[in-house]
Amino acid sequence: MTARHARTVALAAILITLAPGVWVHARQEPTPAAVAETHARAGQGDADAQYELGIMYAEGRGVPQNDAVAFAWYRQAAEQGVAKAQFNVGLMYSTGRGVPRDEAEAVTWYQKAAAQGLAEAVDEVIARAAAYVEDFVEQLSTVVMEEDYRQTSYRNSLGTRGAPTQTRLVSEFLLMRVQGVGEWIGFRDVFEINGRQIRDRQDRLATLFLGDATTALAQAQRIAQESARYNLGSTGRTFNVPTYALFFLHPSNTRRFRFEKAGEGCADENTAWDIRFEEIEYPTLTRGFEGISLPSHGRFCLDPMSGRVIETQLELYHPSTGLGRPATDAMATVRFALEPRLNLWVPLEMRERYSERIGGSTSSTARYRNYRQFRTQGRIVQSGTEPPAEPNRPE
Repeated sequence: MTARHARTVALAAILITLAPGVWVHARQEPTPAAVAETHARAGQGDADAQYELGIMYAEGRGVPQNDAVAFAWYRQAAEQGVAKAQFNVGLMYSTGRGVPRDEAEAVTWYQKAAAQGLAEAVDEVIARAAAYVEDFVEQLSTVVMEEDYRQTSYRNSLGTRGAPTQTRLVSEFLLMRVQGVGEWIGFRDVFEINGRQIRDRQDRLATLFLGDATTALAQAQRIAQESARYNLGSTGRTFNVPTYALFFLHPSNTRRFRFEKAGEGCADENTAWDIRFEEIEYPTLTRGFEGISLPSHGRFCLDPMSGRVIETQLELYHPSTGLGRPATDAMATVRFALEPRLNLWVPLEMRERYSERIGGSTSSTARYRNYRQFRTQGRIVQSGTEPPAEPNRPE
């Protein structure tokens, strides 16, 4: 882990900067010719083509989504010894997807896959999720969306909870990949506060990146910092982006975490896997005041077949550092959904909670809509060679 990829998070009266893994899904559809060619090879007994057709029907890529047909193709490939197809057959028997649920059959097919050296089931699902996340990075250009961000903050005094302070921010929210960092950064540009419009509704951030790419990043950062001052509570939040937790699933980072299956059925999807995670490597990806490590833990709700991320939940604890900075717990839960007009999986809702052990608390809900995609004329390059070791503190 190089200093370049480290990010700093400071809770309580400190600026929060989460490592900005801001990605959405944009899987390419196979062409009709490619689908026909795969069907022809599968019909001739090509096991790899049969497995690929199983994927197509399971995910509805280039063909109508159909779990029963997907199972049939996976089964043919599995009977020819394709380990990943054997794993998927076991998974479909285990979840009752496309075939009646049968745990005994599931175990049989899992064992066949394991006998060929396929990784443990959880490891295989995490590998699929990592490939899914990496696909975001490779295929997405840029997405801009509207964010409706509602915040409620409480201050405690002498053990008594004070009256709430509330605010509603409506913003343009842009996700942009920055060359040299290899990650996606979120930029927020507030245009409405509590129903009062403070500027015209326009794609100000997007327009920046359609212009001079050499100066766009610095201008966007200034806009984002300006918008951050409207947040409530004593916890400063500059890059509180909805896709931060996806950064943990990137192939370069999964080794830093311990994953275990907590159960099946999450986020209203009966066949999804509830995967718990815990960061076990130091220094951690998330840093606190004066660079202290903040190990993260939480859960991912994943589609075990495709690795698709349905929901993330991240929890962090920042110990007290004195000087009026109390210990603080933070939790953020993000739900993703398909945006059919763009054929992208995008953030739908983000819920946050920041609770000081002695002091106040802030809770927020952000909802996203009006997604737009555009392309820049050139790549955006971050100025400088290293990010600052510690974020600027709020005024």
